[in-house]
Amino acid sequence: MFRLDQFFRVCDDDVKMPDGKSITMRVLSDIEMNGRQSYSLAKMTEVTKELRSPESDLHQQKIAPLADAPRESLMDTIVQSRRWELIREANELFRYDILPYPENATELEKVEVETNQAKHETSVAETRLKYVVDNEKAFRDRLESLDLATLIKTAQERAIQSYSISSGIDAETYYTLWCACEVNGKPYFSAPESVAKINPKVITFLAKTYKGLDSIDPWELTKSV
Repeated sequence: MFRLDQFFRVCDDDVKMPDGKSITMRVLSDIEMNGRQSYSLAKMTEVTKELRSPESDLHQQKIAPLADAPRESLMDTIVQSRRWELIREANELFRYDILPYPENATELEKVEVETNQAKHETSVAETRLKYVVDNEKAFRDRLESLDLATLIKTAQERAIQSYSISSGIDAETYYTLWCACEVNGKPYFSAPESVAKINPKVITFLAKTYKGLDSIDPWELTKSV
């Protein structure tokens, strides 16, 4: 059941864990979100440093093999990294609009608006896709002119960037669940690192549950109560 705590944070006291026990989940405070950002940045810095160190196990696992990768594989690695950037660019450039209903709209007018909304969203999606495809092709064409040594260096830098960002995203999730999950007012997990050790499917479930909780408007919850 949803409720507000003394700081007006939305809580759910009946989040079921795989062992059948219930825990409380609440949204993070501003201070906790600042702590989460610092934790994520620290993790990204740590992973980046390790990836750049030829002596580290992580470098040997993730970065060193690229030196022996075939040209086409190197290009695929670089293009894949660029693709995510293009998707973010397309989402920023071509945004969805919400078409409003006319005042005192009839059912027929509502249907017309919904139809136009669907057409608009389809058009935006197609425009975004074209932007990504066209720019990705142009980017790959530019890579064709690079020599092998440059491709290797570029792929390694792109890989370091991708792994670093991924580690930061994971760190945010672990920190969020560490703060959000409680039992009798105390943290359910001992530390963000302990969250990382549990079953990935459980992490996905808890992260999805938190996202839904965080989307609840405290004002609307107060009205419903």
